Amino acid sequence: MRFRSLQSRILIFFLVLFTLVQGVTIVSIVTANWRWVNTQIRADLDVAGRVFERLLDERVEQLVLSTKLLSGDFAFKQAYASGDRETLMSAVRNLQEHRIGADVMILADAATYTVIADTLHPDAHGKAAPFRRLIERSENTGKPSASLGTIDEHLYELVVIPLLAPEPVAWIAVGFRIDDGLAGELKDLAQADVSFLARGDTGARRVVASTLPAASRHALASRTDILTPGVATISLGGEDFVASRMGLDGHASVIIQRSLDEALAPFQRLYRVLLIVGLASVALTVLGSVLIARTVTRPVKILAEGAHRIGRGDYAHPIHVSQRDEIGQLADAFNQMTNGLRAFQRYLPGDLVRTLISKGIESRPQARVATVLFTDIADFTDIVDGMSPERIVTVLNHYFSAISRPIQAHGGVILQFQGDAVLAVFNLPEHDPEHAIHAVRAALEIQDTVAARNFGDAIRLRTRIGINTGEVVAGSVGSESRVAYTVHGDAVNLAARLESLNKAYGTRILVSAATAELLRGEFAPEALGEVEVRGRHDAVSVYKLA
Repeated sequence: MRFRSLQSRILIFFLVLFTLVQGVTIVSIVTANWRWVNTQIRADLDVAGRVFERLLDERVEQLVLSTKLLSGDFAFKQAYASGDRETLMSAVRNLQEHRIGADVMILADAATYTVIADTLHPDAHGKAAPFRRLIERSENTGKPSASLGTIDEHLYELVVIPLLAPEPVAWIAVGFRIDDGLAGELKDLAQADVSFLARGDTGARRVVASTLPAASRHALASRTDILTPGVATISLGGEDFVASRMGLDGHASVIIQRSLDEALAPFQRLYRVLLIVGLASVALTVLGSVLIARTVTRPVKILAEGAHRIGRGDYAHPIHVSQRDEIGQLADAFNQMTNGLRAFQRYLPGDLVRTLISKGIESRPQARVATVLFTDIADFTDIVDGMSPERIVTVLNHYFSAISRPIQAHGGVILQFQGDAVLAVFNLPEHDPEHAIHAVRAALEIQDTVAARNFGDAIRLRTRIGINTGEVVAGSVGSESRVAYTVHGDAVNLAARLESLNKAYGTRILVSAATAELLRGEFAPEALGEVEVRGRHDAVSVYKLA
């Protein structure tokens, strides 16, 4: 969309500029806050990860210590040596619930790696132990081994230690379940949501413990952008989180995350204030831009209207601008120019000037068929004999004013005032298809006007007119400093000769055959025959109109 008015362009410029600056400022603030919050959360998650690792290590160490004490318990060894399953199961349950406080305790044969006692599955006797990998690690290292593992689709922190008599006769596995309660404890310490993921018996990954709501847990399990350790921004349930994943033993992992939306919530009020301030600033910018634009464009419009009036040839109305700045100076200069043009207009044909301005015609010659009208006062030398020069000029001015009006009224352009003669042309510079008819009408009105009035102090005048139609060349002629718009050609000379022939024929208006042919019966020119004209080889047909 193009804005044609200057006021609209000024308004749009300031509005776009200020809106762009405001937008860039707000976006910069929002981006900076987002980056700062994101960086702060990542730093907090790094600290939370270290806290989590330390807490998990402490729990494992405590579990290892408790299990070591258990493996050296004399009563427990006696119960194992008795070989009685019920006695052994009772001893295992008692130790699990009252001595260790673990969630599961399993006793496995050291030779066959089969279950001897299982507090979760009392009927699992003789089945393969679910922690053989830990047993083999402990056998290889000679130390207790610990790891995360899944039992019945639940995640446990397991510690395996041998029961010595004095050689390993069985393996004791003690475990604590990783559940929502543990995740909640870790959240209180880390000040972040905690989720544990593990693969079940089917190999599918699922959330086994979390502080997140159920919908977010399911979404978290289906994410593929947190499969590798590291920090990432994720969206869960329509809320953005910064999440840090840590890999754990046993194909498990823990994800510590903080809500980015919650961290950014304190800034929302700031954003609302910025938005309100921005909108208010835009409104003030629009108001100020309108005022500035009007201050600038109102005098410009006045100047433009004045220029249009000058283009129409109206030099009588100066412009009025109250400003005293550069625009005021321009208005003063414009009025001075108007005054100069008004004075200068008296020396040039107004219609010609308007046409040259509107058509952009400068000094380019134009060849065109036109009708030339030449008029001269009869016996003017005798009439003004004895008159003062001032009185002669007064008479001529009255005469020229009187005959100029019919010429201009019919589209003619007065090119020259030569003594008491007038040279006018029709069909130049603007095209006039009936130029011959208009020239004849102007000539008849001139004769009527001159016959009906006095000039100066009761002086009667008679005028002779010659009219010819032919090809002329019109254009600006002169030097670099001064030019005059005029016409040249044999058609001009013939019009002057016809004017002179009026004296010989006793007529007032003579026209050439070329002009008579273009009158189309509107007038009844009387043929006077052919006559020799000075400056032409061939005789010329002459017609009388009056």
